[in-house]
Amino acid sequence: VGAMLGVLLMGRLGDTLGRTRALQVTLSLTVLGALIPACAAGSSDIVYGTVLFGRLVLGLGVGGIYPLSAVSSAEGCHEGSAKGKHVAQAFFFQTVGQ
Repeated sequence: VGAMLGVLLMGRLGDTLGRTRALQVTLSLTVLGALIPACAAGSSDIVYGTVLFGRLVLGLGVGGIYPLSAVSSAEGCHEGSAKGKHVAQAFFFQTVGQ
């Protein structure tokens, strides 16, 4: 759920804030989403809720990285014919990295 929302929201955020700033936001959400579950303490219900919230934040960050990294790789390519190749590589290597 978080990744789906991240793809939808962060692509739009990249259009409004700019790709670099939106990528910084998504990376911050990713780090925050990894740290929140690490700080979970208390009863099992509180820990479970904290972990779920952390996973949602992590999903927002990771989902936002997908469209922003693909567009950034296409913009960084100087040859028009190689843009599709760079975008395809960005999506392919994200799958391998997970």
